[in-house]
Amino acid sequence: MSEEMYGLNDAYCMAAFRHIYTDTASRYRLCCYAQSFKPLNISAEKVLPFDYFFSPKMNSIREDMLNNRRRPECSFCYGLEKKGIDSPRNWRFNYVAPFDKNKKRVYPTEVKEHSVELKLRIFGNQCNLSCYMCLPRNSTTREKEMEAIGMHEVFGFEKILYSEITISNERYDEMVEHLIKYHRYIRKLTILGGEPFLMPRVKDFLNRLPNPNGKIQLIFNTNLAQIAWLPDFYKKFPKLSLIVSCDHYGEKLAWLRYPINVNKFEDNLRRGKEMSDYIAISCTVSRLNAPDLREISEYYRNNFGVAVAFNMVHEPPHLSPKQLSHEQKGIVIGRLKDWMHQDAANTGRTFSIWSVQQVIKNISQPGDASLDAAFYDYIDKLDKHRGTNARALFGNFI
Repeated sequence: MSEEMYGLNDAYCMAAFRHIYTDTASRYRLCCYAQSFKPLNISAEKVLPFDYFFSPKMNSIREDMLNNRRRPECSFCYGLEKKGIDSPRNWRFNYVAPFDKNKKRVYPTEVKEHSVELKLRIFGNQCNLSCYMCLPRNSTTREKEMEAIGMHEVFGFEKILYSEITISNERYDEMVEHLIKYHRYIRKLTILGGEPFLMPRVKDFLNRLPNPNGKIQLIFNTNLAQIAWLPDFYKKFPKLSLIVSCDHYGEKLAWLRYPINVNKFEDNLRRGKEMSDYIAISCTVSRLNAPDLREISEYYRNNFGVAVAFNMVHEPPHLSPKQLSHEQKGIVIGRLKDWMHQDAANTGRTFSIWSVQQVIKNISQPGDASLDAAFYDYIDKLDKHRGTNARALFGNFI
């Protein structure tokens, strides 16, 4: 089937045609929101990335989507859409799909060279931070803190030690050679962690991967702990982007992304802007920072010239902003609506406005008061372990 305009249907998603993703257990999934393949998990330890992508199973999935047959792996997005919330699937339609010469969105129906985005967690999970909403298997520091307070399993994942979620050195080398062979298909390479600038394999991989004519877009999802070797790759990858994980500023940032050095982070944010083709902040919205989203956005826009986009905490559910009380929701939603009306021209781009709208839709969903005890227990255990005081810091919204 040739590339063509493909009208939206209830099953189709661009990710099946443009996206190769592995989670920190080295399992392939259609995207980071998708469920693992059933009944058989497909692991990068056994199947190389493009062998998986061009496999009969993936071809069957693509055929199902083109024929409007829903896939069980995509239940997360379908569920959001049923509630009237724009899903990552819809976001791809509205903001990622390329334009044709008539400025209409083109939705892919086949795999072409220089069209695939790689998001492979093959580098490890070394990370210097223990962000309070992070899944433990995505950070070595987070794993240690969750073990110390006895709450590893609360975040929905079985306990997996670091040595069990990192592919072997032999397999890593085999995978790099495989990606070199298929580099002509790669349009975008997103480096995930852990923290990319702390993982030795990342630098090795970027040194070995060909990038003729500088066509590959290189994206780091980073907390900007350090960027010492970032200049080494700006010439090889001139299309270099930084997506910065940051959920507040000042003391509240220091608590949410403990034990971040806020001054060093802000210095690296300034340097990163100078050394990248594009930079933006990705703010994870939870019940602790939801009241301050306008202030967060304006702080980074006014002081650093960096735009902020929002994504939502979904798991564990007691951290979700929909768990705010009815009174708290009214205050937060009122603030966000005032922001959109008063500051729409300065909010930046349509995506920023869209992301605020999605926050409002998510917060408006009903919560579950029975989860509040788990939230307070978790916060109190973190404070006791860290020697901090979140209740004093976040005030009436905790």
